[in-house]
Amino acid sequence: TGSRTITVTPKPVVNLGANTSICAGDNITLDAGNAGATYLWSPGGQTSQTISVSTAGTYSVTVTKDGCSNTGSRTITVTPKPVVNLG
Repeated sequence: TGSRTITVTPKPVVNLGANTSICAGDNITLDAGNAGATYLWSPGGQTSQTISVSTAGTYSVTVTKDGCSNTGSRTITVTPKPVVNLG
């Protein structure tokens, strides 16, 4: 007879937050959490835990930690600033 111990490593939890809108010219920081993991953002290919974005689109990140990967995404909408004309 023999035995083997199996360890199940959980996938990293990736929560970039709810879809949101920002004003034109502003930016927002997206944070993938999971310090010590590796990251791959799309679009762009950045490999840091956080990115700063100022353009509309859906941003996704794949987080890999302890050999397990998980993906999260967030859609950013950019709202134009109102035009003010006093005269």
